[in-house]
Amino acid sequence: MKREVVVRVAAQRALKRLDATARDRVVAAARSLGEDPFTARPGMDIRRLKGEFEREDLYRLRVGSHRVFYAVGDDTVTLVDVRKRDAAY
Repeated sequence: MKREVVVRVAAQRALKRLDATARDRVVAAARSLGEDPFTARPGMDIRRLKGEFEREDLYRLRVGSHRVFYAVGDDTVTLVDVRKRDAAY
């Protein structure tokens, strides 16, 4: 089942701050989340967040030195935020 990828305002702002190469990589990876947002595969390091984020059912996608945080709904994948690795945790 293909899911629609929705981008929250915070994630849009974060994407605008990225350089063009990083933004293209993140956008391409985010689009592929619509196909399967749960399974890690080559080039798609996906983890479910634990701890205080666990109740929100958030996931993390690693794209180079950036982390894409997203939530999965019944028919949507919502990009919550995009951060550099050193600021993400």
